[in-house]
Amino acid sequence: MESFFYFVIQTGLLWLINFLGGQIVAYLGLPIPGNVIGIILLFFLLIFGIIKPKHIEKATEPLLKHLVFFYIPVCVAVMNYGEVFARHALILTISLLGSAILTLLVTGWTVQLLPKSSGLSEEIERKQSGNMSSP
Repeated sequence: MESFFYFVIQTGLLWLINFLGGQIVAYLGLPIPGNVIGIILLFFLLIFGIIKPKHIEKATEPLLKHLVFFYIPVCVAVMNYGEVFARHALILTISLLGSAILTLLVTGWTVQLLPKSSGLSEEIERKQSGNMSSP
């Protein structure tokens, strides 16, 4: 029973954040869906430690477990726009490939940069040199 109570409270918290995202969009007149602003708001609340992951884990576990089912309506809806995708296939392909390449480059650069700034690379090198010298 206690688990169900936490689930309801945490789901309410997620709903409130989503609702606030919709209200922000309506107030500012942004051309972005309110749930996207809600997700960004949740991201920053988690990053700054205002909300801890344990405060929402009971509500998010079932959502993440069944995440694939949330994509089915989107995939079906995309099928209605086959003509649009066919008409703009070249520009869509270029933009998808370009964004994928850019993502890979930025991720690689970030992964190389982070260990240097945190001192982690020296620790890794010490461990590797210690392992090489032992028989």
